[in-house]
Amino acid sequence: MRNVRRRTAALGAVALVCSLAFASVALAALPGAPSLVSPKGGAHLRPGRITLVVHDTNVIKGFHEFVQISKHRKLNKFGNLADCNAVSKGCDFVELKPRKGHPGQWTYTSHFSFPGYWAVTPGTYYWQADHIDCSVTGADSCHVTSKIGSFHVG
Repeated sequence: MRNVRRRTAALGAVALVCSLAFASVALAALPGAPSLVSPKGGAHLRPGRITLVVHDTNVIKGFHEFVQISKHRKLNKFGNLADCNAVSKGCDFVELKPRKGHPGQWTYTSHFSFPGYWAVTPGTYYWQADHIDCSVTGADSCHVTSKIGSFHVG
């Protein structure tokens, strides 16, 4: 009888952990969440000028789109890429601008070339876009985030 109770409790705990994990992933799939356009998932890019493109028609007027770039797929407690802007650690946080002639698209082109900068240093990088919208229910601290993408430099 004790083993049955322990198994039931263990299964309940596993179910709870799984539901919380899926809930954090679901936040990235909220209606109105940004979507990563380019580079496509797993793309291999030459070091140099790399252009990031995000599609997002739900950015509130006067606000912008942002992208977190990281060499590590470390996540915060909400299931998003952990905040990091230490270029020496292979990460960056950039602000995108509206793409001219493409409503709903946002773009950023790398322009630095110093050693260690993500666009010129070989490796796999993870990226995630977000915008601020506190009216979205279920969003973490008003951040509405895309799924996490990846690309390879080198």
